[in-house]
Amino acid sequence: MIPEINRATVHIPAVVVSGRAIASRIMASGNDTFKVKNIRFVPGTLNLVAKIPIVFNRNSSEAAQKVRTYFFPVYLNGSLCWVRRYPQCPLHVFEVVSDVQLRETLNLEDGAVVQLEVAANAIKQIGILKKMLWYLPWKGREFWFYRFAWYPKFISRVLNARYRAQEALGFVQTLTK
Repeated sequence: MIPEINRATVHIPAVVVSGRAIASRIMASGNDTFKVKNIRFVPGTLNLVAKIPIVFNRNSSEAAQKVRTYFFPVYLNGSLCWVRRYPQCPLHVFEVVSDVQLRETLNLEDGAVVQLEVAANAIKQIGILKKMLWYLPWKGREFWFYRFAWYPKFISRVLNARYRAQEALGFVQTLTK
């Protein structure tokens, strides 16, 4: 599953997976994490996993109010949506929010392969070293982020580093400017 690139957009294949309902709880609590300008998101997110790391260009994002969370505009199977990136989010994980229930609207089930269409200038190039360092904990274990709550914590402990060091190594995307 390699992204298809043309001059204006990047098409990223990703697989629909069940999440842990964390975003739903955050949205229901009224937390500012999901408040972006005048965009009204429905509760819940669509969780996607890709086979490759993707780093977004923060200049192409909308920042959430009062929190270090960024939203990047994308098209999912032709529908305008937003990918939410937060501190410690692995580079191959996409939490997609929208003003409609995406699973129902697009008739998606776990295991469905979808295409994220992203403006080419919204994606940063990743160097070979950063890619290799991403492969160490994640290649072949891309779905473990959602399947096993202990795995992301285990990776952090093994590395004995916080998210800023992990971002420098290519494991996660730091979202401070």
